[in-house]
Amino acid sequence: MNCLVLRTKPKNLSCAFVSSNLNKPVSSYSVQYRYHFSKTHVDWIHTVKSVIEQSPAEPEMLIVHCRFTASEWNGPVLVTQDVIAALRRLVPSAPLHMPYVISLIESLRDIYPDKPLMLASDTAFFANLAAREYLYGINPPERLCGSTLRRYGYCGLYHDAACHDVVRKLRKKGHHKTPRILSICLDSNIEVAGVMGTRAVTVTSGTTPVDGIPGESTCGDVDPSIILKLLREEKWGPEQVNTLLTEQSGFYGLTGERVSLKDLFLSVNKPEYTLAKDMISYKILLAAGSVIAALGGIDAIVFSGTYWQVGTTIGKTVINGLKRLRSCGETPSPNWFFYNDNLSRHIAEQAYMTYTRACSKRITA
Repeated sequence: MNCLVLRTKPKNLSCAFVSSNLNKPVSSYSVQYRYHFSKTHVDWIHTVKSVIEQSPAEPEMLIVHCRFTASEWNGPVLVTQDVIAALRRLVPSAPLHMPYVISLIESLRDIYPDKPLMLASDTAFFANLAAREYLYGINPPERLCGSTLRRYGYCGLYHDAACHDVVRKLRKKGHHKTPRILSICLDSNIEVAGVMGTRAVTVTSGTTPVDGIPGESTCGDVDPSIILKLLREEKWGPEQVNTLLTEQSGFYGLTGERVSLKDLFLSVNKPEYTLAKDMISYKILLAAGSVIAALGGIDAIVFSGTYWQVGTTIGKTVINGLKRLRSCGETPSPNWFFYNDNLSRHIAEQAYMTYTRACSKRITA
């Protein structure tokens, strides 16, 4: 089935056409929002039609890739009125992101009312985390923000694709036990997860991608009292604090330059990059140690994400750090893997399988 995977971004609509012919490469492209884009239904209709016109062929299934959705969804879902209603309830938790997603979905339903429309989200991979992992030490969280005050994880689709790939490859090698996987997504926001086979157990990101390991412009873990200090003593407002934590921190805050993970680790070695490289490597190593504790060891390490190549460098730091466990009687020798396939193909495969299962249930009902 020919699938079109769409994802809203701040300045454009990113698209990937996945052919039913597995030998054909995924066609990726994007459509810029018009300069007077006002988020109206008319604007969305125009943008979506521009996307469809560039497709190599007529899509048979439409898939919206969303970072954040309801915590009760643990995989792709078929879009219905109930699903849209659930997304509307999430708008207060994601006011900059969710309205775009809802508008895109409604436009697709208007243009193609008879085509199957699926929703695939990154947070779904972490929907079944244990309460001890996803809850914070605020009792009870429901009194503050309902069920949205929890740990989500934001690179779930990369982890899901990478771990499925690892399981397949290990089975070919004769490893039939459920592997304990250290999954490291190297993107603008780095995320480390511990996975049993394809089931998430632990993750570094929190309620938002800001939490966890420092990113290109995000701070990572920070003592909440620092925020209170800025509010009380420096008289900062919420917008100033948000700008500092999400736009002026991370690699930028440590180097004074707008650099990517690839720039830090694979470009010319600059003295001003040293602290950032050391800190990121150290934070990833600490996260790896947490994963080992949660899983009781690891059988495989997999690197994925936009900058998966950086894993060749960071991986050496992780392995050297893990060798220290020998003093504790543990001598880990995990398999290394790199997932560099097109993520949209995995999204299309998972959405298609979910859709066919739903159709089968309707037939047998």
